Amino acid sequence: MYSVLIVDDERPMREGIAKILPWDQLNVGRVDTADCGVKALQKMEEHMPDVVITDIEMQQMDGLSLIQQMNQRNPEMRIIVLTGHDDFAYVQQCCRMEVQDYLLKPVDEEMLAEAVDKQIQELGRKRTEQVKKQVLDRVHGYREQIIRERMFREYLASGKRAQEVHQELAEAGCLPGEELRVALLTTEGNPGEEWEDKKELLDFSVKSVCAERVETGRDGLVFQDQDGALVFILFEGEGHCQPKELMNELWKLLQDEYDLAISIYYGDKLSNFLEIAQSYRHLRLQWKQDTDDVVSLAKKYIKEHLGDNLTVTELAAQYFLSVAYFSKLFKKTVGVGCNYYIFEKRMERAKHLLSGKKQRVSQVASEVGYNDVNYFSLSFKKYTGLSPAEYQEQQLYP
Repeated sequence: MYSVLIVDDERPMREGIAKILPWDQLNVGRVDTADCGVKALQKMEEHMPDVVITDIEMQQMDGLSLIQQMNQRNPEMRIIVLTGHDDFAYVQQCCRMEVQDYLLKPVDEEMLAEAVDKQIQELGRKRTEQVKKQVLDRVHGYREQIIRERMFREYLASGKRAQEVHQELAEAGCLPGEELRVALLTTEGNPGEEWEDKKELLDFSVKSVCAERVETGRDGLVFQDQDGALVFILFEGEGHCQPKELMNELWKLLQDEYDLAISIYYGDKLSNFLEIAQSYRHLRLQWKQDTDDVVSLAKKYIKEHLGDNLTVTELAAQYFLSVAYFSKLFKKTVGVGCNYYIFEKRMERAKHLLSGKKQRVSQVASEVGYNDVNYFSLSFKKYTGLSPAEYQEQQLYP
């Protein structure tokens, strides 16, 4: 549905037009009125009309001044002029201002309806053309993406088409001699309900988010490999966002937007674009390694940081995994949940400390990550059946 604004300082005229025309048949869903040019511009601030029907001679601001300002604000607006003067000079001015129709008062109802319908039809035609153009642009853009991805995949697999890759990097903003870095982003886990049975659409959506951020900022290129992982060729030079900062930003963005486990792998800095394929292959091997490696690193980190405020959220973030996926992976590999594993390691460390030499319980509590001594004592007794003092007494004086 379209909207119309009627501007005339004669109340019977503007209200008569508003009431008499068959707006529903003309596909018009909103009709506003104004009694002068100033109020018409105020109405336009509230709602931009598609068609304006305006008188020429009005107080405060004449119709020609109004038309000039309306054209500046919305060149696509269709304008129909009403006047009581059959003056060729007015007609010339209206033509220069790209007025679409010019009618003499008193206005015939049918003629005005035809004039409005003509403008509505023209607007409909333009909108249809615009939609077609947008569809064609999307199709063309999608085809270009497919062609580019095929080129990069072929280069990564065989080293062929290297010059085309080099040209693509240059067009994307990579300066001669600039260092590069390859990163790999993978997604796992179950997407939310809205993406159920829509894996291809989800992959395309994730890729679009990443490409928009990276390529619009001219910080690199993004494409999808044969297994669905996103490959990033990132520029390291001055004026570009630092690769790890950029990837951290994307990781947070994707975590907020999609319910997925996201992993990111980084390659070394590269001084030559011909090293891209080798760096990518190394990242692929890293990705395909047994996931026990992540758990091993997490266990090592826990052992070295028992006195810190350890959380599963912090651990998952260290390896660019969602909390849900990291927790599931840890429990599957270790046999117990990560929180319980941390608790167990703290208690075992506390037992060791209490068995070695006489020391205050508060000190032991602090060394295994407990700020509250009472809470530590309760936890220790729950784990061993003895309070820390009782356990120490038993170990030092059997």
